[in-house]
Amino acid sequence: MNGSDKKEIRRHIETLRAGLTPEERASREHRVNERLTAWLKGQAAGLRLSLDASAGTAPLPLKQPQETEDCPSHVYSGTTWSAGRETDGSCGSSGLPHLPIVLAYIPFRTECGIHRTIEACWEAGIRVFVPRSLHASRELLFHEIRQWKDLRKGMHGIMEPDPLSPALQDPLAAFAVLVPGLAFDTACGRLGYGGGYYDRFLEKLLQAAREEGRNAPLFAAAAFDVQLVERLPVEPHDIRLDVLITESAACTRDPAADRKKGERSDGAAG
Repeated sequence: MNGSDKKEIRRHIETLRAGLTPEERASREHRVNERLTAWLKGQAAGLRLSLDASAGTAPLPLKQPQETEDCPSHVYSGTTWSAGRETDGSCGSSGLPHLPIVLAYIPFRTECGIHRTIEACWEAGIRVFVPRSLHASRELLFHEIRQWKDLRKGMHGIMEPDPLSPALQDPLAAFAVLVPGLAFDTACGRLGYGGGYYDRFLEKLLQAAREEGRNAPLFAAAAFDVQLVERLPVEPHDIRLDVLITESAACTRDPAADRKKGERSDGAAG
């Protein structure tokens, strides 16, 4: 895929996505969030059962105590744990080590909102980490959020986590990574926005999994049907998603086929 091809696809899909009416967007986001939440809860439940079985203990409920918090946005309201906030800035060995972890993101502009899915994760006892962009190196650092008040406005108006909130030290501890994107195909190919932040992050995850002999998290995306194209051109370095969820479809690949212990697959990304 050359630069002009990517530019044209991005322009076309962005126009379609921005053309959704508020009513269409609300209805479609509701269906996407229902499907994405069900998938994440299913994956987390399977992970928890596996961990409990290996430890020889009975399964524990995922749900944690909740209390309602006001959301800074005029659209969404969120929840937070009543437990004390961690202060050591680490993840995995501190605070809540046995709860499943998902890496999410905060939608921007016309992206499909996944706020309800994030709230559902909080309610189900799934820890949510979202990225903070390091623009000089074009890298992502993930920090935990437990309520919408944990977010701050970053560059370009994108909401990011408080830098002082707990940082993710071991990305392979996550069971899933929710990946933003602009265009997708039914083979779980992805075209991003051109900055390469997620390309680099996902590649590092796969590389770390290969080197450590561990399984990489599942890569998933949520999008509208209008973001689907018949086929995205493939480049050798591209990485496919494992799951793509829209309001009317769920495209999946068998993770056992090529993702065991971080083995990569070819697909479309950007």
